[in-house]
Amino acid sequence: MTALQWPYEGAIDPQTLASTKAGSLCVPGFTVADAHGNPMVAQLKIFSDGNHHMALELVCRRFLEKYPEVKDVFYTTAPAGTVKDAFESGFLRLGNLSVSVKPNIFLGPQKLVGPLYEAGIISEPKAFAQSRGSVLLVKKGNPCNISRASDLLQEDVRVACSNPTKEKASFGVYSETLRNLIRVECGDEMADLMLKQLNDSSMCSHSGRIHHREIPQIIASDVADVAPLYYHLALRYVTIFPDMFEFIPLGGIVQDPQPGPEHKLNTYFVSSVRENEGTWGEKFVEFMGSREVADIYRGKGLTSLVLADKEDRDEKKQ
Repeated sequence: MTALQWPYEGAIDPQTLASTKAGSLCVPGFTVADAHGNPMVAQLKIFSDGNHHMALELVCRRFLEKYPEVKDVFYTTAPAGTVKDAFESGFLRLGNLSVSVKPNIFLGPQKLVGPLYEAGIISEPKAFAQSRGSVLLVKKGNPCNISRASDLLQEDVRVACSNPTKEKASFGVYSETLRNLIRVECGDEMADLMLKQLNDSSMCSHSGRIHHREIPQIIASDVADVAPLYYHLALRYVTIFPDMFEFIPLGGIVQDPQPGPEHKLNTYFVSSVRENEGTWGEKFVEFMGSREVADIYRGKGLTSLVLADKEDRDEKKQ
């Protein structure tokens, strides 16, 4: 099996971290990829969904550079359901290690943050970014010659997708997008067949819990040939594993994606935890509304709603 070697992610600059002697209990093939930083010293702790992890890493690093007295930023990049469970229980379980963490900040889609706001647990969520549609991730060279959504219905094409029960948010985005595209290409019957296949574990390889790590591993290990993914995730994979993957555009997605109406998009919100907000929670929410953060998210393949709003206001003034 080809084991993907994920690069370091964290708020502390990797060169600084490399100069610090530390004991490591990780062995080849095992790493904790979606909990970042030192919760014992970090003055800012963030619980976030994971799909925009490549942008959040840079945001946390810039925030730490701007406010070094924070010492570190501890943040998670896990599916929304996992984040919710960790928040309600008060701890994260990382294999045999359990870590007690109370976050200052919550990041996630409306279905995650909405109920918490209605319960008075977090401040009013502010939308800051949006996905830019979905693409198809394949191995470098596209050995199955996949070119459109309906190709996933071919008998000899093995499909992977996020888990329909443990990652409902991303599965809903992918399944609805593919269904919409196939309906345009082939009609309702084939669109319904696509949805049935995506839900059936005997016909589709599902991730176990964290599809933004597991799906590229499934493709790399030759368990599946293709998987629907957010454009920004696919962009991340072809950037860090250029000899392993490429992606296929889907209806309206080009190099600078402008997703067509068939694409379901996901919007990301930021809010502070009321009982644990503190100075750094307030400052981070403010930072998420800055042009610096907007540029980071745009650069990583997402739409900045903050920057879009500012540009719209500027155009109206002219």
